[in-house]
Amino acid sequence: MALEETKFTPNKEFVAFLEAMDELPIKDLSTAQQLIARKSFDIQKMLKLMPEFEKYDEYIQEEILVEGKYARYIDKQSEEIERMKKYLKVAIPQDFNFKGVSGLSKEIVEKLEKFNPPTLQAAMNISGITPAAVEILHIYIRIASKRS
Repeated sequence: MALEETKFTPNKEFVAFLEAMDELPIKDLSTAQQLIARKSFDIQKMLKLMPEFEKYDEYIQEEILVEGKYARYIDKQSEEIERMKKYLKVAIPQDFNFKGVSGLSKEIVEKLEKFNPPTLQAAMNISGITPAAVEILHIYIRIASKRS
């Protein structure tokens, strides 16, 4: 994406350019993405920074701005999803003592014992099993595996 590929150095000219827009200067090499993510950046500032976006209609410009502002949050969320996918594949030992896991409600323990899921993904698919419960279960499984 052009926002990530376009980089700015903190030279005198660029710092003056930012100050003319009422923006704080940069101290390090920065991407257009990092600048547009600032709360103070609006479409007018984005177009001054990236005049090539003027060829797009207002709707597209707004989309670019919104994506620019939220890109790092989306990236973090994507990383979290990938991490979650990996740990949901974690196997639950067949003889696992669900009652020994503090932090799980009696109802959750009963459901886990009833269905005896083979993986955290299977546990997550049981009605009433919360993501927090799966996270607690994951921690206990990791602890148990380190002991053996």
